[in-house]
Amino acid sequence: MFENDGAKAIERVMEAYGFRVRNDMCRHVGMSASTLATWQSRDFFPSDLVIRCALDTGVSMQWLTTGKGRMREHEKTDISTLPSCVFINGELKESGPIMFDKLYLPNNLISPFILRENGNFYLLDKGVTDYFDGQWMVEIEGKISLRDLAFIPVKMVKVMGGGVPFDCKVDEIRIIAKVISVTKKV
Repeated sequence: MFENDGAKAIERVMEAYGFRVRNDMCRHVGMSASTLATWQSRDFFPSDLVIRCALDTGVSMQWLTTGKGRMREHEKTDISTLPSCVFINGELKESGPIMFDKLYLPNNLISPFILRENGNFYLLDKGVTDYFDGQWMVEIEGKISLRDLAFIPVKMVKVMGGGVPFDCKVDEIRIIAKVISVTKKV
């Protein structure tokens, strides 16, 4: 099946990576330009390169090998589905998944979810364990809310927002998630 059409497969690999110049792709994958030129002139099918490209980019293996079908399967590559929740009486309640284009999400998220509140969307990450100043979702005396936290020496934290600011030990509140970004209702 792959005795020919190697040159077309190489063109699709370049398109998947987003390269217009063959030398740029060669540098990226660590191969010599002369090897690529030989493969193209002999119409050699670059199976190793196709597999690597599919793994690197998430582009459809079928499209890379045959040119048929979709270049990208949206469920697998472009769209991320995140769980969402809302506050009801100081408790978090699930409210169904929300789809995001991965281009708008940071790459380093560990356990992301969305909080919908008053028309605003908060992107949070439950996987952040390195505490630093900023906005966090916390539980204080059984009620969950968003608060600004400022971490101070000797394992203390200043909790701001929600009325009166106060200081307490870090282990006297439950830190649930870090607010990564906010999309405000206009």
